[in-house]
Amino acid sequence: MPLAKDLLHPSPEEEKRKHKKKRLVQSPNSYFMDVKCPGEEVVCWSGESTDHQQSRTF
Repeated sequence: MPLAKDLLHPSPEEEKRKHKKKRLVQSPNSYFMDVKCPGEEVVCWSGESTDHQQSRTF
């Protein structure tokens, strides 16, 4: 069991387990991206492991 822990260079697996505000570099778990085409609105969002898409026609 190592007693020393590198706080400046955490492992990627360790960073994924932390809350988004307690990471070394704060970043959200997901994000929204609006893609708009003429006559149709497509809203895409991405989570940690899945991508989603929703289309609406006007």
